[in-house]
Amino acid sequence: MVNVNKKYIGEILKRAAWQKFLTEIRGATSEKDLLCGLNKFLSGSEINLLERRLATLLLLERGLTYRKIGEIVDVSPDTISFVKRGLKRREKINPDKKLKNIPLRFREPRYKRRKIPAYKGRGRWDFLDQL
Repeated sequence: MVNVNKKYIGEILKRAAWQKFLTEIRGATSEKDLLCGLNKFLSGSEINLLERRLATLLLLERGLTYRKIGEIVDVSPDTISFVKRGLKRREKINPDKKLKNIPLRFREPRYKRRKIPAYKGRGRWDFLDQL
């Protein structure tokens, strides 16, 4: 499994990184150029994982069973299910859950979002800040 750092990098930097990735990929005119471009950004194991998922996607579109796909591509049924859900998934924006999109370090702590002040635990002395 690939290790993923969960540190927030910021929207501007994220967009710039995707733009750089797209310019490298769009410049590819052959499969060899595409692989050279991907090698700049991905490790060998990540490229292997990407190839397996793309092959799984193609075989799902052909209507093969999970067992047959698992034999051909050597992936688990969970991976096949993940790829299949990705086909059906659409990005949903729920205005009620705006806090989920805000990185944790910028969120107000849960104990400060309470309507009723705490009588024990974290935040019980916060009323002193307002005096």
